[in-house]
Amino acid sequence: MKKVKRTTVIFLSQLAISNLIQGIILLLKGLFYVWDVNTNEGCMALITINITSFGIYLTGIFYIYLDLYLSLKKMSVANPVISVRAAVILTALSWIGSVAISVSGYGMTISTYQYTQEAGCILTKGLYQKQYILFITIIFLIGLLGILTLHVITYRLMKRIKRHLLGHSDHNHTVTGEDSSGRTPHVNVPERGSASPRMIWLKKNDVVMKTILIILIFFIISWYPLLISVLIVIYCEACTFFITEYVWRFVYILVILQYNINGIIYMSKLRDFRNTCKRLCCKFVHHRRRVEPSGSETA
Repeated sequence: MKKVKRTTVIFLSQLAISNLIQGIILLLKGLFYVWDVNTNEGCMALITINITSFGIYLTGIFYIYLDLYLSLKKMSVANPVISVRAAVILTALSWIGSVAISVSGYGMTISTYQYTQEAGCILTKGLYQKQYILFITIIFLIGLLGILTLHVITYRLMKRIKRHLLGHSDHNHTVTGEDSSGRTPHVNVPERGSASPRMIWLKKNDVVMKTILIILIFFIISWYPLLISVLIVIYCEACTFFITEYVWRFVYILVILQYNINGIIYMSKLRDFRNTCKRLCCKFVHHRRRVEPSGSETA
């Protein structure tokens, strides 16, 4: 289990690193706006890092599902299917691929876009050529569909294994009737019960799947409207002002909320964190309701 947790930590660290990169990008955008640094090179560098962060985020989620799916297929509780070395190699490949895709379109900018020249890169961040934007959008759509498909397959496989274990447990329960001495029946509890190591392992992975699904939903809500709005800006000139003035500002707020909510989602799934919050709340309520003992002592 320790090695399985190590691979999961490696993949989850990609999500954390992606969040850190996005936080740095948001900070740099604010500093560029304050310092009035709206050069084309600076904007394109931020976009390159941004696309790299997208790739790291999606591949991290994909590898978590892949590791879980392969573990379920093998029912590997003690031995990991993906070793730590393989996890590090997959992580390095995802980083290299994301950087390569980002840098490949570094020179494909639309420098004649008037709104970018007037407002700088604080809102629009510059634009690439139509072909490159379509290429990036298609890659993210394919990655999203692949992750959702793998999630559905893994979820169905997990439910089937649970039914198999519980059905095997009910089938193997042997109850003997009372004998002549009136003793209570004897129950043989099999190894594949609801409290078996395999079932406990499935329940823990079920929690991981739900956590990653919530994070993926927030990712879709925050980022995919931005990709769609970019396409609308390019192919619908009449909608440019509405998109740049309202939709992108709304998406900008959603992105900030997403990276703040991710930490809460991670922590809310930990039992110790929930128990600590309950104790703090109960302690606060108890402190508010506590009566000073001075009056009773005087009486």
